[in-house]
Amino acid sequence: MKAFLFDLNGTMIHDMDYHTKAWQYIFNHELGGHFSWDEVKPQMYGKNQEVLVRMFGPDRFTEAEMDALARRKEQRYQEEFRPTWRCCPACQSFWNAPTSREFPWLLARRPFRSTLTLCSTICTSGTISRPLSAPTT
Repeated sequence: MKAFLFDLNGTMIHDMDYHTKAWQYIFNHELGGHFSWDEVKPQMYGKNQEVLVRMFGPDRFTEAEMDALARRKEQRYQEEFRPTWRCCPACQSFWNAPTSREFPWLLARRPFRSTLTLCSTICTSGTISRPLSAPTT
């Protein structure tokens, strides 16, 4: 074994409802949408720009607009999720185990590097060409 690879969001931490809530707010309060929770929740996979295209079509936003919306969504998500942040119990046990420190870690997280300092290598949606396929949410 050479390294450990982890997917943070929705795997190591239970935060997908916070992503859904943040996007739903932006879709409905900033962008004039009328999307229910059940319409937004299944779209919580892939890169933020892909989420916007799935919800509003390919021609609604420029790249710069999508980037700005993604940052606003990330800010809303962090404000709500930060006070409740905790690892899944099994992950916390693993992180605390001595063997987990013998190998490099790669932690995959979306969308921005700015919020992680725990690992030697961080992979974000901006550093990959193809995101994970749609999870069962």
